[in-house]
Amino acid sequence: MPDNNLKVMLDDIHKEAESHDFVSVLMSGKINPDLYGLYLWSQMKRYQVLEDYCDELGVFDDFPELKRHDRIKADFKEMLKLTGQKRAPNFIPQSVVDYMKTLKAIFEDEEEDSMQLFAHVYTLHMGDLSGGQMIKPNVPGSGTMYDFDTDVEELKSKVREKLSDDMEPQARACFVDSIKLFDDLMASGIEPYKS
Repeated sequence: MPDNNLKVMLDDIHKEAESHDFVSVLMSGKINPDLYGLYLWSQMKRYQVLEDYCDELGVFDDFPELKRHDRIKADFKEMLKLTGQKRAPNFIPQSVVDYMKTLKAIFEDEEEDSMQLFAHVYTLHMGDLSGGQMIKPNVPGSGTMYDFDTDVEELKSKVREKLSDDMEPQARACFVDSIKLFDDLMASGIEPYKS
């Protein structure tokens, strides 16, 4: 039964993610473009798998404008040019590999429904709709992954209409995976701040 408690139920893990050192770097306006490029590369991989599975299950039928993968890819290509790199990294952070396995397990579990994947869409894409609007002016490049071709508040309302408390475990797991990614990024050996 749909309800509006999910945000409250996730408040603790949301605050933990928001207070991560990587988020401070991201919001500083001084993030090293190389580190931001690795972040975009990682997000591109995560969102691609999530959005592909969701497309197969019709999760985006009501709001195709929510999808972010193509915009993240465009931002990543822009970072390659900005940093003078010729190609994408030849590795994927372990947290991203683990996250893709998590999504595959949900997708292949016949007892899970599409709304368990939607819990991940809620966590990631709603973050782009909300906090992403504060992040956009602070990152190098265009930040098109945070641009939406529709009214943001209206889109948020459409997403909220589909939420229910039973999404909490998967939404929480998505936050945990995001925190692991932040850990990996901060341990990548790339200087966090541009010189």
